[in-house]
Amino acid sequence: MNPGEFNPLRQYALHILGGSITNLRPPKSDAMHQSQNTPGITSVVIDRQGQYQAELFMVPPNVKEIRSHVHPGVDSFEYHIAGDYEFIIDGYHHMNKNDGGPILHSSILGQVDATVPHAGNFTTGGSFISFQFWRDRPPTSVSDSFSDQV
Repeated sequence: MNPGEFNPLRQYALHILGGSITNLRPPKSDAMHQSQNTPGITSVVIDRQGQYQAELFMVPPNVKEIRSHVHPGVDSFEYHIAGDYEFIIDGYHHMNKNDGGPILHSSILGQVDATVPHAGNFTTGGSFISFQFWRDRPPTSVSDSFSDQV
């Protein structure tokens, strides 16, 4: 995707980030998830609109790594919320640290297409929102669309 090119997933992410928490639309069922791929990681789908959704992930302090993987059929933007960790997208390392200020100042909005490998290294645990577009099936959790065949 070229800079400046219209990106509906990015627009969805900015819409959720710029709105009120009272406007979130969690699904009626199947909102809570536990990762089968990295035990200890939990998530909750905080908004779902058609093929788009926002999923809040919590990584406890005892989890030190999310191994390199892809999510076939799911494009996403990852947004740092809390904790100090390194997010690796296609070999590029992004450090995320809380500075005590608004998360807007300490967050990245990194795009991860369905075929792009990504991983995480954690020191104190962390939390992030994954804004997702599900290309070819109804959304559930990206934990259900996980492949370490990269």
